[in-house]
Parts: sequence; structure tokens; C-alpha cells
Amino acid sequence: MRTTFALVLLACGLSACAPTQIELRDPRTGQTAQCQGDARARWNPEATETCARGYEAAGWVRLPQD
Repeated sequence: MRTTFALVLLACGLSACAPTQIELRDPRTGQTAQCQGDARARWNPEATETCARGYEAAGWVRLPQD
């Protein structure tokens, strides 16, 4: 059981367990934008979140992930 748990944690860590793309919409204009990680996002998953938080601070809302 511990081995399985450790493997799940390892897999999660390697995949970064974070979305590599976040879609947002400006509720006033309907315009959409995407925050999308590049090759470095695998090692820096926070970059996509930081991008999305910037849009959210400007009033944009996240669209549901598929």
C-alpha cells in the first residue's frame, strides 16, 4: 500500500498535477484568452497559474476545464 501511494505521488510530481492550459473569458466583451505553459511549464507549473491570476485580477473568469 505504501509503495502504491509513493508511486502515485511520484507520478503526480513528475506530471506537475497542474493544468497546462487555462482558458478565461472577459465577461464584458466575451473575448477569450488562454494561459498555456510551454516546455518549461512542466518544471514550472506555477507559470500558467500566475498568468491566469493576472487575467482574473483584471476581471476575467476561468472557463471550465474539459
